Amino acid sequence: MPRDIDPECREIEGVSLYDVDEVQAIVEQNASGREAEARHASGILDSELARFEQWLGAQEVMPTVAALRERADSIVAQVLAENATRWESLSATDRERIEQMARAIANRLLHEPTVRIKGIADREDAYLQVSALRDLFGLDAGTEPESIEGADVASLDERRRRNERS
Repeated sequence: MPRDIDPECREIEGVSLYDVDEVQAIVEQNASGREAEARHASGILDSELARFEQWLGAQEVMPTVAALRERADSIVAQVLAENATRWESLSATDRERIEQMARAIANRLLHEPTVRIKGIADREDAYLQVSALRDLFGLDAGTEPESIEGADVASLDERRRRNERS
């Protein structure tokens, strides 16, 4: 536009001459490229949205995971404290080993439930699962673990006597 330019001007070095039809072809070519890129970008957005939703769901279960771990640490500390007087002959190194072993046992027991609860975070029934876990482990405020008969550390002779009576 206007069409009163001689087409032979294209031959002049440094001059580019496009007519309306050529510009329209370039626009159509670019439009299809933009559509393909938009579809690609949409796929990236969908993928990232799914990752975000999964992360967000995990954030909802994290307080339960933390409470479960805190409960385990509390129980380990309680059992160790209750039995500390029975280990008067233990060296500091052996006492530390026992504490580490007790914590390792608790961590291994909690590993699978922790992985599973994080894995169900994006499911619709996650609330029910988390609620059941909180109830089973008594994680809601104001609950203390009930004392368990036979959960204390006793000498081997004492354990044998208990087992013989049962």
